[in-house]
Amino acid sequence: MNAEKIVNFSIIIPHKNIPDLLIRCLESIPSRDDIQIIVVDDNSDLIDFERFPGLNKPYIETYFTKEGKGAGYARNIGLSKVKGKWILFADADDFFNKNAFDVLDEYINSPQDLLIFGMNSVFSDDLLKQAGREGTLNHDIDLAIKGDKKAFEKVRYTFLSPGSKLYRSSLILNKKLQFDEISASNDTMFCIEAAFLCTNIIFNRFCLYCITYRNNSLVTSYTYEYLNCRFKVSFRLYKYLRERNKEEYSQSPVEHWLQFRHCSYFIFILKFFELIYFFPIRIVLNHLYRKICK
Repeated sequence: MNAEKIVNFSIIIPHKNIPDLLIRCLESIPSRDDIQIIVVDDNSDLIDFERFPGLNKPYIETYFTKEGKGAGYARNIGLSKVKGKWILFADADDFFNKNAFDVLDEYINSPQDLLIFGMNSVFSDDLLKQAGREGTLNHDIDLAIKGDKKAFEKVRYTFLSPGSKLYRSSLILNKKLQFDEISASNDTMFCIEAAFLCTNIIFNRFCLYCITYRNNSLVTSYTYEYLNCRFKVSFRLYKYLRERNKEEYSQSPVEHWLQFRHCSYFIFILKFFELIYFFPIRIVLNHLYRKICK
């Protein structure tokens, strides 16, 4: 009788309508029997079931959903299929950098709950021009590794993307953490809840993951549905952090409010009243001042 294989890493990848970019993402992951790749398609248009990336390839599990509930729903489907000791997340238009899994292999038997790595970003079209989407993450990780407690907390509570993180699967699954099944910012509350649950955390400056920027992505969408979703999530995040005396790490509500200009100035004005109703005026004024002074 064959012994059941040990899976060290489970990688969850939601996908919708970008098969060429999904191929790039899959090619950045080695084909190994200890790596489980879980691709969850979110009701893509005109699927070619014979040529779908990764279909019928070893170590890649593909699930097709018909509900069209977004990336959060797709990620939750992925979580229900996890077999690995560790969980990684990737977006279909992003990819892992060279030698990423050589570095990850060093942590297979790590006692930590969460490992946070550096990240870089490029424009998706040519992968040459730097996009700057990682912000100050790498600098903050450098400071945290040197013992800067403020930088440690900043990364822990404000880096609210699941990419470039290695989660212990038993903690995530036992606590039944789930992504919000909403159109935008589905990962924010998952990441902040995990940040509080994962108390044994270390950082590594190696840029494990490359996040890309492309036109017509969710990040660049300014529809009312997406903007309002991000706006509401920032309220929830602030409340969650305030209850734990960490409100200083909340997202800027002003940044989200200003984006409503892309819809209409009538909505922009209405949302201002919603903003000052929910957030203390001192926070709104402080964030507005910082925005103006940039």
